[in-house]
Amino acid sequence: MKKPTGIVLIGGQSTRMGTDKSRLKIDNKYFYQGAAQKLLPYCDEIFLSINGNQASLHKYEYPIIIDKYPNQGPISGILSCYEAGHNHILILATDLIHIQSSDIQSILQIHQNESQDCTMYYNENTGYYEPMLSIWNKTMLTQLKIYFENGGRSLQKFLISHSIALHPLKNENNFKNINAPSDLDY
Repeated sequence: MKKPTGIVLIGGQSTRMGTDKSRLKIDNKYFYQGAAQKLLPYCDEIFLSINGNQASLHKYEYPIIIDKYPNQGPISGILSCYEAGHNHILILATDLIHIQSSDIQSILQIHQNESQDCTMYYNENTGYYEPMLSIWNKTMLTQLKIYFENGGRSLQKFLISHSIALHPLKNENNFKNINAPSDLDY
């Protein structure tokens, strides 16, 4: 099976944090660098999905894809990557600093074994999908683009409407994202 393109989503506004989350450090690495390193063993190449402001302020050691649809949430990053020609992608959000290799390996195995067009975990406790670690193939990316062009902006509603399979989380703590300064007590 061909390896997916790795995409680190770092283009969020970070309003609750008050500063660009991707530029926070853990273990002497920026959050985005840690996410990229986690994806690297499983991907042919790594790209950073960033917003226009980040493009003007920072230099990166990975190729970048600038969000084409500002302030539209993670859908913007996912679609911008698809429209840049990447149609088999493995996504990891920069602020999921607790994700383990086993989480990535497991989702890749599920995706391959079940031949799905979109694969991610589902949090049974919250009733929400966990799309910030997910795999998307061209078929589902095309459907996401149609949904977006028709005014859809909720990734959760899109996933529900397409009956994406429910793969329960093994460790909910690994999916705790860092949104505010109080979340940095890790």
